[in-house]
Amino acid sequence: MGYVKVEPIESHVANVAKRAIEKVTKALKKITSDKGRECRDVCKIAKHEQVLSTKENNDLHLPWIGVVTANIKRMLLGTYHPVKRENLARYLAKYCYRVNRRYFGLNSFQRLVNISVLPSLVVS
Repeated sequence: MGYVKVEPIESHVANVAKRAIEKVTKALKKITSDKGRECRDVCKIAKHEQVLSTKENNDLHLPWIGVVTANIKRMLLGTYHPVKRENLARYLAKYCYRVNRRYFGLNSFQRLVNISVLPSLVVS
């Protein structure tokens, strides 16, 4: 798994999901999703492969979806017992921050020094 980006959306209506996917996946050439109704119009954004998600093939086609979903659920229930909708974007951003920096480890200090010395490394 590379990097994770998760954002809440208002509903599961197809046009809302399409707008959210367009916003996140501008540079992607291929998108794999389950056969949910909200993902029907994704073929207009990029090459879209729809996979019927079952217990047998879920790990083959969408291997990290279950792991990410379960980890988010555990984090929300374990840390933030009363989850409020207005704070959901912050909770998900914190989860993504942790996951995307999971391999930095001892290199975090070196990375901070490099960013402070070489401003060209800062991505805005």
